[in-house]
Amino acid sequence: MTTPTLPTTLTFERTPLTVTAHQGQPHLSASELAKALGYQDSYAVSQIYHRNQDEFSPDMTLTINLMVKGFGGGQSAKPVRLFSPRGCHLVAMLARTARAKAFRHWVLDVLEQLARPTPSAIPPARPAVPPATIELAQSRYIQLLELALAGAQALPPKRPKRPAPRPLTVEEKATILALHQQGMGHIDIARQLGRSRSAVRAWVREQRGPTS
Repeated sequence: MTTPTLPTTLTFERTPLTVTAHQGQPHLSASELAKALGYQDSYAVSQIYHRNQDEFSPDMTLTINLMVKGFGGGQSAKPVRLFSPRGCHLVAMLARTARAKAFRHWVLDVLEQLARPTPSAIPPARPAVPPATIELAQSRYIQLLELALAGAQALPPKRPKRPAPRPLTVEEKATILALHQQGMGHIDIARQLGRSRSAVRAWVREQRGPTS
């Protein structure tokens, strides 16, 4: 993925800002951020960062060594903290200067746009599927759906499970034994109690043995 050529200088409200490119992305140093937000020096930006350090992710800020001018016109390597467009926007959110609101809009409208890939880097769209292919796929899907529905309708309905028989109560057990001793048959006992013949017969056999 290619990125556009980054300018070395941008202007915010007549204030020139030096852009530092890092890994193809535009960054502003703490001193440039201070100028944009109306601070006298970078100390205020550093204080904002250190007080809210936990809110900055690694892609928002980093420290690199840059060659800066020293005393006597010479240059020396110095660690400089840089802020990506997202980092600049967060600093402006935490700042309390009169220019902070306008700078936030500028970051989104100008600086953030430089971090996006150029249109040429966007992969070409895939060729559209011919309508005939789509219609064929839809027709095949409908056929398979109709076959599945026909197969489901051909299946016999499931029989509902019979509920488990209710256990005999103590009163019912005593009544069964009493009626059985009086000579009443299993069918008549079952009809009188509203129970099944098998339940009556099983209880009688359990208590008296298989005598009927």
